[in-house]
Amino acid sequence: MAGCIYSSRVEYNDDVLSGMSSDKYDFIRSRINDSSRSAVVSEYMSNKQYYDSLDY
Repeated sequence: MAGCIYSSRVEYNDDVLSGMSSDKYDFIRSRINDSSRSAVVSEYMSNKQYYDSLDY
């Protein structure tokens, strides 16, 4: 069961990141202390409207 949850989370992160430009990813990563992929996705999804409104 844990493997299914982990793989689902990885797929979710991959889906979110695949739609994100590298400039947006780098910008978010530079703003947070944790540069893991899941932390970037969490930050982006928590503030999606803000990050989507910026020009990169």
